[in-house]
Amino acid sequence: MRFSIPNERALNLWLLNEYCLDNDNVLIGLALLIYGVYMTTNNARFSNVGLKLSLSTAKDAIIQHVMQGARGSDSASSFLDSCWQRPIAFVV
Repeated sequence: MRFSIPNERALNLWLLNEYCLDNDNVLIGLALLIYGVYMTTNNARFSNVGLKLSLSTAKDAIIQHVMQGARGSDSASSFLDSCWQRPIAFVV
């Protein structure tokens, strides 16, 4: 789920206000990524870990929440399954 977006358009994309959002795969990928980051941030804020969360732990938590976010949706699960078939550098 790697997106290459110029810095001046990144906020628009994060806020789901970008021209490329007519692509279902971009929408699904962004929705899962936003959910994963949101849940990881909330868990870190309300746990004893807080600001001590390491980069690798944060990545693992985001991946876990992304997988949880795809559960129950056929299109999100299919999208995520297709990402796992690519090299891991593309996925994370």
